[in-house]
Amino acid sequence: MSQTAVEKEGASPAPEPPKKKASPLKIILGIVGGVFALGLAGVIAFVVAIIVAISSYVNMVYTSESGGVPTAFGMGMVSIQTESMTPTLEPGDLVFLSPVNDPSTLKVGDVITYWTVINGDRVLNTHRIENIYDGGDYLLFETKGDANTAVDAITTHESEVVGVYAFKIPGLGELFDRMI
Repeated sequence: MSQTAVEKEGASPAPEPPKKKASPLKIILGIVGGVFALGLAGVIAFVVAIIVAISSYVNMVYTSESGGVPTAFGMGMVSIQTESMTPTLEPGDLVFLSPVNDPSTLKVGDVITYWTVINGDRVLNTHRIENIYDGGDYLLFETKGDANTAVDAITTHESEVVGVYAFKIPGLGELFDRMI
């Protein structure tokens, strides 16, 4: 016997097959494909969104433990403001700093960022270590900018060191300054 339309309506529907979860890789590839499908405007919007997300993350992890500088993924970040370290570092470079847990591991030639006083203001400075002096219970660092002819007038106490240079992203410091 064949089933009538009335009998078909009263029948319970067949269960739907379970839905597959998309893998994170497929999701990322879908987003990237969608961004590039939008053309240049889409790529620019995507890059801006990533920068905003990173900036938000940096602002969230801004702590006093990092010597008062923004950190991301355990590294400090500072923007170079002057030409004192050219050609190694240029104004506008974004410099990433590794934390210094043991100042005795620093050596002559390392580039460090530290707190100092310039023209009466307490500021961050990034220069190369020229000499290290043993103060008994502490170390003092004599520093100099690569482009400068003389060492800095004030030595740096180990407690003022914020971090040691790890790497830089040229030009990104200008954008970083505007976001922070």
